[in-house]
Amino acid sequence: LHITFTLYLITGHTKEFLRQHHDTKMTVSRCDSTIKKRKIYGNETTHSCKKVNTFVVSATKNQLKAVCDKAGSPYGEGLRISNQPFFVITCTLMGGSDRPPCEYRGNKSTRKIVISCENKLPVHYDEGDVNVEILQAGHDFLC
Repeated sequence: LHITFTLYLITGHTKEFLRQHHDTKMTVSRCDSTIKKRKIYGNETTHSCKKVNTFVVSATKNQLKAVCDKAGSPYGEGLRISNQPFFVITCTLMGGSDRPPCEYRGNKSTRKIVISCENKLPVHYDEGDVNVEILQAGHDFLC
């Protein structure tokens, strides 16, 4: 019974990850509507606007899961970086307030993604490494 409960929690975290970060039909113009429809918040209790949310567009669910295994490599403390870049849409909150209504600007890019995994399943997208591909390429114009 305990094992079943643990597996349910892990599956729940992975479902949450996919709900927040996987959308093969995402476009830069759909940030507002998709984030609102999927109820993605900065704080689940206060329903504040999330500052940044990235959607992986060019991957299947199985390709995202594979980053936790052979399609990814260790990165930093407990994270995994994808071996191959993915097409992503990054939605960034516009304005200074995190109170609804939430308005986002979408930006498209192709880059490696950084995630954390539990039992070889994705559970968290690391928004802090949004520019990892550019930084790894040796460009310094972001600093």
